[in-house]
Formats: sequence, structure tokens, C-alpha cells
Amino acid sequence: MNQLPGLGDRSDSQRPWTEIFGPGFPLLAGALWGTIGIVSKGLLDAGIHPVQIVVWRLVIASLLGQVLLIGYHRRFRLPSLPLPFLVHGLLGTVLTQLLYLGGVRAIGVALAVTLHFTWPAFAVFLGRVAFGEPLHRLKLTAVMLTVAGAILVSLTAFDVSLGMSLAGIGMALLSGWTFAAGGALAKYELQTASRLEVIVWPMTLAVIPLALYAGLVGQLAPTFASGAQTAQIFYLAVVTTFAAHGLYTVGLKTMASGTAAILATVEPLVAVILASLLFGETLLANQWLGLTFIVLGVVTVNARRRAAKPSPTLSA
Repeated sequence: MNQLPGLGDRSDSQRPWTEIFGPGFPLLAGALWGTIGIVSKGLLDAGIHPVQIVVWRLVIASLLGQVLLIGYHRRFRLPSLPLPFLVHGLLGTVLTQLLYLGGVRAIGVALAVTLHFTWPAFAVFLGRVAFGEPLHRLKLTAVMLTVAGAILVSLTAFDVSLGMSLAGIGMALLSGWTFAAGGALAKYELQTASRLEVIVWPMTLAVIPLALYAGLVGQLAPTFASGAQTAQIFYLAVVTTFAAHGLYTVGLKTMASGTAAILATVEPLVAVILASLLFGETLLANQWLGLTFIVLGVVTVNARRRAAKPSPTLSA
């Protein structure tokens, strides 16, 4: 049987590098997610609908994942327990995207992003409830720093003309809850499934309802025609979807889900730095303060993790 290092195996006992580089996986995942807005900007400016971008990201990422799964198993094989993967895909991918897009339309990008980035706090709460993950003072401090930092980074100029829609606020907040729930489900699935299965099957199962929705709103047929636009779609699918989710899933195998969520909050940090470098956007004082909070939060949770005694199942 072919072996895919770090993805197809069910045990880390023979792969100590996953423990050594554990914090790097969610950090790199967050950094890759931070490039989504930069790469998507050209597609959105060209008039390509956000729903279409999301659908084709998942279609391409799912196809890539299925090719790897077939290569690993030497045949196509359905998961023995598909329900958790289906719920994971519906909550963590489909519902998250639809709620987030609904929030953006109702209250604007800045406020929707700000509310969505409360998800690490939800992840820490779910980790405590579902897995009994410890809530020590440093972790609470880290989550407060990173959530506050993400809010400050995203807090630029709200579109007052859109109003303060309670429905929009609710959708943006719920998108954070559903994204955090997807991470908790991935942690649960890793107890019985390989990393590669946890990465691929939620995406694959999520494609079907999302494609149906895209068809209903007339956004299923691709309208990206140029080579540059196609390359951007493939980057979003392969790098920011498949690779980033893969890295985050590998990280979940080596640490508590709340810790992984805190580390992944480098996403807005990377996004604003790239926007400043590539588009000349000026960072405001509140954004600099937010970046500082995120860095302090990441350093705090990682310092606690290094000080804690390693556990074979969860690391604080």
C-alpha cells in the first residue's frame, strides 16, 4: 500500500516531526488563508461572483483529494461512517460560506470579517465542552488577545449606508460558530480516520449541496476565462483550500483544537501586511495595535504549550 507521509497514517508514534513542528502547521494554515482576500480581489474585480469562486475552489480541491485517496487505497472507497464528514462539510464549509456571504451583503465586509474572527473563542469553548481541553489562564489570555487583535485589524471603515442589520450581524457571528464547529468535528474524526480522509471527505460531501445552491442562483457555470483567472482559482483551490485545511488538520492531531485556532489567527495579520505591501494600503493605528495583540497571543499560547508536559492525545 502506498504511504502518504503525514496524511494517510493513523498514528504519530513513528513520526515525531509532527510533534516537533506542531505549532507550525496551524500557523502556516492561517498564513495561507490570509492570502485568500488578496488573490480573490482580482477575481471579484473582474465580476466573478463569490459563490462561484467558493464552488470551484471546493470542486478542484475535492478532485485533488480524491485522486490522492484513490492512490493511497488503490481504489475508490467510501468512508465507513460518512455522517460526521457530511455534517462537518455542511457546517464547516457550506453553512460557514453562505452565512458569511449573507453577512457581507447585509452589513458590509469590514464588520462581517470582524464578527467572523471571533471564531477562536468559539473553538476554545467547543474544545472545552467536547474534549475536556484545559482552560488555563495563559490560554484564556491568548484567546482574548488574538480575538481582540483580529477585531482591531479588521476594524477599518464600516459601510454605514448598509445599516446595522441584526440578521446580518447574526449571520456573521454564526459563520464563526460553524467554522469553529467544523474544526471540532475534524478533531473528533481524527480519532478514527486518517488525516487525509478528514481533509478530503468533508470537502467532497460539501460540494454537492453547495453546487445545487450555486445552480439555483445561476452561479454554477464558470465565467473565469483568462489564464490568469484560472490560475487564481487553482491557487485558491490547491493552496488556500486543500493545503491550508490539510496543514490545520495535521496540527489538530498534535494539539488541542483551541490552541490550533489561536495559532491560526495569524490570518488577518498576513492579509493586512500583504494588502499594505501589494496595494499600498496604509495600516491604521488600531491595525498596528491589533497585529501586536495577535503576535502576543500566538507567542503566549505557544509558550504555554512548550512548558506543558506533552500528552499522547492532546497538548494544551
